[in-house]
Amino acid sequence: MTTGPIKPPEAVSQADDRLLIDALLNTTPDHIYFKDLNSRFICSSKTQAAKFGLKDPAEAMGKTDFDFFSAEHAQQAFKDEQWILQTGQSIVDKEEKLTWPDGRVTWASTSKMPLRDKDGRVVGTFGISRDITVRKLAEERAVRYADELRIRNAQMEADLVMAREMQQALLPQQYPRIGSDSAQGNSLRFCHRYQPCAAVGGDFFDVFAMSKTKAGVFICDVMGKGVRAALVTAMVRALVEELSPMADNPGRFLSAINRSLVGTLRPMGTPIFASAFYLVADMERGEFQFSNAGHPGPFHVQRDQQAVDVFGTKGDRAGPALGLFEDAEYSTGRRQLAARDLVMLYTDGLFEVFGPNEEEYGQERLCAAVHRRMQLSPDNLFDELLEEIHGFSSSRELPDDVCMVGVEAESINR
Repeated sequence: MTTGPIKPPEAVSQADDRLLIDALLNTTPDHIYFKDLNSRFICSSKTQAAKFGLKDPAEAMGKTDFDFFSAEHAQQAFKDEQWILQTGQSIVDKEEKLTWPDGRVTWASTSKMPLRDKDGRVVGTFGISRDITVRKLAEERAVRYADELRIRNAQMEADLVMAREMQQALLPQQYPRIGSDSAQGNSLRFCHRYQPCAAVGGDFFDVFAMSKTKAGVFICDVMGKGVRAALVTAMVRALVEELSPMADNPGRFLSAINRSLVGTLRPMGTPIFASAFYLVADMERGEFQFSNAGHPGPFHVQRDQQAVDVFGTKGDRAGPALGLFEDAEYSTGRRQLAARDLVMLYTDGLFEVFGPNEEEYGQERLCAAVHRRMQLSPDNLFDELLEEIHGFSSSRELPDDVCMVGVEAESINR
C-alpha cells in the first residue's frame, strides 16, 4: 500500500480553466457575474440568469443592470462598480435592497471585487450575490413585532399606573375621628404603611367610623400578587362597604364577606383566597372585638405593662381564609383596651423575608422588634421596623406586599 499525496487524474490536471468555471457557474445556487469596464455583463451563472427571467446566461451578455432592475437599484450598483474600478478595492457582504421593474423588492448580500487580467490591470468587476430576502423579511417582522410589543408594553404600563392610582384611591385617604381630641376624652389614633411589591398589590385595609366612640379596622391579604390579586382586593373592598350594616359583629361580618366572596370566585375555577382580620375598637366599653380569617395575629402592645401580646395566644380561635369554604363560620373574640395601648395589624409580607443564609425573619423576631420599640409612636415604630427588615433581606427588597395598620388608644374614660 503506497502513501503520499494523491495525484489528480490526467484529464483534470490538464483541464481547461473554462471547464472549471463552467462547472461552477452551472451548479452554484449563488448569483455569480462578471462585468466589463462599462458594467456590461460578460458572463453569469445559471442562477443569475434565472433571476433575470432568462433561459440562457448568454442572453445577459452586453446588458447592464438597467436592463433588469429599477433605475434606483441599477444606478447604485453602477456607482459601486465605478468606485471599485477607480480604487481597486472590494465591497464585501453589502446588504442590498433590489427593486424590480414590476415593483417587487428582494434583498441580497453582495460582494464585488475588481477583475484583473494576467498583468494585474483592472479590466472589469465580478461579484457574488446571495438572496437573503427570507431572512430580511424575518428581521423586518421581528422589528415590527418589537415595535408593536413596545407600544403594547407602554399601554400596559400606563394601565398599571392607572390601576395603582385607583387602588391607592380605594385605601383610606383620611382617618375617622373617634372620641375627643382633648386629654379628658376618649380618642383613637390610626396610622398605616402600605408597600406593594409590584405596580399593584394584593393587600388591602380599611378604617371606618361606626359611631362617635367606635371604629372598625379591616385588613386582608389576597393570595398571590399583581393584577389578579389587586382585582380581588377591589371585590373585598366592595363587600366591606356593602356589608357594613353587619360590621358591629366581627364574626358575623367575616362570615358574610366569605359567603359572598366564595360565590363570586367559584366560577373562576382556580382557587383564590384571602386571609383577613377585623376588629372593632369600642372606646365606650374599653375593649376590642375581633375575628380572624386565617390571618397573622396582630400585636397588642400594652405599654404600661411593658408587654407585647399576640392575638390568638389566649384561645382566640381563627377561622379559615376567606373564599375557601362557603359554610365557614367565624367567631368573635374580646380583649380589654387600656390607655396608651396599640394594636398593630400587618400582612405576612412583613416577616416572610429571607436573609443571605436563607434564614427567615419570622414572626418571633418581628414580635421582639416591636417589643424593643414599644414606647415609640406608631409612625416611628413602623418606619424603624421597615428599615430593619429591609436591612435583613438578602436583596434589601421585600418579596411580597406589605401592609401595617396601627390603632392606638390615646386615653380611656369609663
